[in-house]
Amino acid sequence: MFGKVIRELNWLFHKSLLATSKDYESYLQRLFMFQQKLRYLPYHGIQVLRWLIQEGDICIDMGASMGLYTFTLAKQVGAKGQVWAIEPNPYCAALLRSYAEKHQWKQVKVINKAVVEQPTEPPLWLMIPILRGIPRHARGTIVKHPSQAPYKQCLRPIPVNTIDVHRLLYPIKQVDYIKIDIEGYEQKLLPAMLPYLQNRMPMLQVEMGFSSRKVLLPLLKKLYEKVAVRKGRKLRFITWESAMEYPCSDLYFIPERFLNRVYQKNLFL
Repeated sequence: MFGKVIRELNWLFHKSLLATSKDYESYLQRLFMFQQKLRYLPYHGIQVLRWLIQEGDICIDMGASMGLYTFTLAKQVGAKGQVWAIEPNPYCAALLRSYAEKHQWKQVKVINKAVVEQPTEPPLWLMIPILRGIPRHARGTIVKHPSQAPYKQCLRPIPVNTIDVHRLLYPIKQVDYIKIDIEGYEQKLLPAMLPYLQNRMPMLQVEMGFSSRKVLLPLLKKLYEKVAVRKGRKLRFITWESAMEYPCSDLYFIPERFLNRVYQKNLFL
């Protein structure tokens, strides 16, 4: 019941914001500035990052969207670290880049491309669904042709360039944390990332639907020591079997080299 009320309030907020914006771009700009204010609130997912990420860490935010994670990470890693923000939506990427430049966060590198598992001929198309009258950029889907959009109503197709995952990742010699929120495409992308993950062993946070879990969890179990979920401001270890059906959106995959850090921070229930 409480979750339904929150979703309804969220829809009303977006509806009001859209009604008072002249176009999609200005709507995104205002939404972006609102999202930055959320970083200063006690949002549990962000609080976990503040405890996990240390100065000098190298992080990748794959599916950076409005930068809620990107700029939280940037503050944590400081000038000695680096944050790679990967975002296919050119409007969102432009906002990320402008905000980073304004605040002189030189540690933030924005890449305005869609990450794919193998080289492909550009462009692909980003389809932004309109749900209950509201453009939902966070549910955008990358397709080869606009006719393949899985939604009845979308904004005009946005052409996007791509970068294959090997070309993106392998120049990054060290990485400590990767967040992946790419609306179901993780089922294709993560298998291609396995050699890189095995070599670097970063902490991995993935928004993963139940259909993706059946494919990906057996693969990740071969690499990672622990799997966890967030409970409030802390993490809870769960078994790999229960992770298949655990009612949450994000799963955390913890390598052995991260265990001391999370125990020292008293992060686990």
